[in-house]
Amino acid sequence: MDTGRAAVRILAAYWEGWHEAFPGLHRRAHWHIVHHLCGQATPDGAPLGELLGLTRQVLLLDDATVRDRVADLVEAGDCSMDPADAPLAARTTIVPTPALLARYDATLVMLLEALDRAAPDLQPGLRLPDAADLTPAARALALETLGLLVGGWTGLLDRVLDSFPLSNARRVEARRNLLSTSHRTLLLTAIEHQYGLLVQPASSGILADRMAALMLERTGQNFQTTRDHLAYLLGLGLLQRCAGRALSVALADDAGPRVHAAMEEIAAALAGLLRRAGTPEAGTYALRITAPADEARLVPLDSFPFTIGRTEVNTLRLAAGDVSRTHCQITVQHGQAVITDLDSTNGTIVNGRRLAESAKLSDGVLIRVGPFEMIFLAPKDLSDSTIRHVSKVGLAQRTG
Repeated sequence: MDTGRAAVRILAAYWEGWHEAFPGLHRRAHWHIVHHLCGQATPDGAPLGELLGLTRQVLLLDDATVRDRVADLVEAGDCSMDPADAPLAARTTIVPTPALLARYDATLVMLLEALDRAAPDLQPGLRLPDAADLTPAARALALETLGLLVGGWTGLLDRVLDSFPLSNARRVEARRNLLSTSHRTLLLTAIEHQYGLLVQPASSGILADRMAALMLERTGQNFQTTRDHLAYLLGLGLLQRCAGRALSVALADDAGPRVHAAMEEIAAALAGLLRRAGTPEAGTYALRITAPADEARLVPLDSFPFTIGRTEVNTLRLAAGDVSRTHCQITVQHGQAVITDLDSTNGTIVNGRRLAESAKLSDGVLIRVGPFEMIFLAPKDLSDSTIRHVSKVGLAQRTG
């Protein structure tokens, strides 16, 4: 299964949701400032000096430009200044308004919804709890997801730029440009096209005029500026021109494998997040696994026999010396889950007793294999509040 395709869908859904929530915030550094104020700083805001340092480090922007971006937010009523009657200075605190926080949280809900839609492709058998009310646990999960996407996108840029013969100065400039809204949108659109996620057939390129229309709709950027940015991406080697009289472009052949590898890495990170924070789909058995000094994670039992052991041949690998090579297995017999020890050295402990023969499993049964504790979750209870509570407990442990 091409999990990278699911990662591309999530990336595209998030940025589309951002443009819907913040149609006027598309200039360089707007996203970074809003994200820091609403997702990273305290509810009381952040000093301007902190924002200047952030954008200088990430985007290499001069202080005057960042002050202009902050002024945009203040003039639009999205932020206030403290003190309000003094000139804007490094110590001035920039405070997001409740309306800005609400719009930002709406983008987090959209992100979780996109992750939930992609869950069957990333980690079959697991879904996300309902995030419509964006509880503190769900918000923490959304911010972690966003962090994975942002880090993955930055990693993608580093991966492809490493393959180009660029001087240090040009590499820094390229990375800075590729973090801007316009270049990111154009490159991501080409990646969507590469993965067959656009209406236009993947066998042909994307018309430059179509990409310009997209940028005009999302950011108000005019056609000539979009064409200039496309020319930059073509010159850099990230895009290539396709055959035809009209200008059409596609992801460059040389960049394709590196983009694919980056998307697979993002997908793997998101799958790991689902294993820790997801809940089983209705009708699916699952194990909630904990180990000393490790985070709780949920693992769906989506094939049988489900073998557990130390080696990679098992359905579930538990890497510990106290776990036998093939330790135990779970099967379903006449609609009943059954666990059997497979002559393990240290035994399989079920509800405090070592298995002497196969035993039936019901919801909540505690299984111990070596240092690992596993709570068995049965289908009839997978949609009730108990399982939702288990998921939230796991999230609280991670974010507390």
